Amino acid sequence: MDIQIKHLKSKTDLLQKKFGHPDYRAIYGTGCITQPDVCLILMNPTARNVSVHKSWKGLRASWLGTKNIWKMLYKLDLLDKQTFAATQNKKTQDWDDTFSRDLYTKLASKKIFLTNLARSTQPDARPLSNSIFSACAPLMEEEIDFIKPKVVITFGNQVSSALLKRPIKVSESRRKSFELKTKNGNYTTYATYYPVGMGMMNMGKAVEDVKWILSKHIFKKTSKI
Repeated sequence: MDIQIKHLKSKTDLLQKKFGHPDYRAIYGTGCITQPDVCLILMNPTARNVSVHKSWKGLRASWLGTKNIWKMLYKLDLLDKQTFAATQNKKTQDWDDTFSRDLYTKLASKKIFLTNLARSTQPDARPLSNSIFSACAPLMEEEIDFIKPKVVITFGNQVSSALLKRPIKVSESRRKSFELKTKNGNYTTYATYYPVGMGMMNMGKAVEDVKWILSKHIFKKTSKI
């Protein structure tokens, strides 16, 4: 199963070279690449992701070797208990290509695509300028046009504002739909709280919002959430 968009990797690499730290490599959007139910868009990768290091051999994807994002996905019933437990119990050095591919293949089977707006790997979670997010937005739109998700969900004020090209305050926009207009389509988009890092305190609100979005657009017939 293909879980990455091969022809967009070189464009991601160019943005990393321009905006990212030279010691680290780019990572790519990963998951269901053929009409996923949901495209989840977060900020940018950091050195905590094991796959950005030049010694890593294997899949380069968001959040590998970290713990908190998988807590959110588990609470959303998008990860099974065994896989989630492995993300929490593995030491950073024990993550490998086999486990990482299995993790994202399972996400793909749930029709989830996970990516970052800023293709700019940094040593830590330092703030990025709005100009970097804006410069990366065209590639994000191209990625969205290729996968054609049913719903797009952006996390945090900065990501949401840059992609939607208007000021977004998540606290005032919860469960409000926006129309994301790209070169080749229009996509229903929602903005919610950033759920990790400095946003950990808002994970509960993000989970509430994403559950509501999924129940409205994806699971409305079966009421799984």
